[in-house]
Amino acid sequence: MAIRTSSRISRSVSVSTTSNDSTTATTDKEEVSVAVGPGNTSSGSDGLSATIGGNATAVGNDTLASTSITAEASSQSGTQQISASADFYAAAQGETGSGGTAYTTSFIDLAGDADHVVTVQHTSERSKSTNETTTWESSSSQSLYAVDLGSDDDDDTAQSQPVSGTGTATPAETDNKVPSWEVDEWDGNLVFFDIDVVAIGDDTYAGLDLSALAVDEQLSVVDALVTVGVG
Repeated sequence: MAIRTSSRISRSVSVSTTSNDSTTATTDKEEVSVAVGPGNTSSGSDGLSATIGGNATAVGNDTLASTSITAEASSQSGTQQISASADFYAAAQGETGSGGTAYTTSFIDLAGDADHVVTVQHTSERSKSTNETTTWESSSSQSLYAVDLGSDDDDDTAQSQPVSGTGTATPAETDNKVPSWEVDEWDGNLVFFDIDVVAIGDDTYAGLDLSALAVDEQLSVVDALVTVGVG
């Protein structure tokens, strides 16, 4: 995402912990980053478009891969808005030393001329091992809100259009809708997906590409790619 960084504010936090006792070893890692500021991109194109997606892969005897994506593009009174969020979650359980794993990744790409952009990224990894079994968990999420308030040639209504709240589009829900049960609560190899993609107004579009795979006692995989645009 090519965005001018001179006036943007970015903050990142990373936490990593490891604990061991006589029977259990646990490792946790979590990262959060937030960026807020003007978002004029270098594409020079009219309108806004966003691509959001990722992957969740779990390998082991019992596995779960899931995703929840919400995206909306709208055009109203000269104001163009895009809001999107994606959550990917993977969990696996297998015999210690069996080579199981849980892996997730997510991304958002924005193109077009936006007056304001807000992005939030969050990743988390966790593993817990005993002499008999190991549990792996991974999550990755992205959130985006972008708005183009229109040019100086637009009417006064467009210039006074609120960024959020009473407008047609509001920032996407950031609550994680992805099932993230304790691994002990289910058996087998499962895949879940919950995707809501909306395009409102003139010159808007939305697209979805999704694939999911579960193999008994081996793995669960889900890949998703959503595109929304306006203008």
